[in-house]
Amino acid sequence: MDDRRNMFPHAVRGRPWYQARAFMFENVRACLRKGFENYYGYILNQLRFPDILRKGDEDWQLHNARLEQAVTSGKHEGAHYNVVYQLLNAATTVFPAA
Repeated sequence: MDDRRNMFPHAVRGRPWYQARAFMFENVRACLRKGFENYYGYILNQLRFPDILRKGDEDWQLHNARLEQAVTSGKHEGAHYNVVYQLLNAATTVFPAA
């Protein structure tokens, strides 16, 4: 969370302004390492529920606990997305033309 190269907090904070129907992020494979598992889950939860914002001095673990409540309760009425992630090899993956 405190790594200055971590752009997810900025991307998640900006997402509600766009009211997007879909979005895609790219990142490095290292995010899928075991040591990042909890934080990566937090990133996914933020993407699922972008309008459940982090409170002033709330750390990411407490914010994630509130996000998890929305996941498990199924009662969140605000914006929510179905988040799917997949590890791709950019050198060999072929994407269809738009």
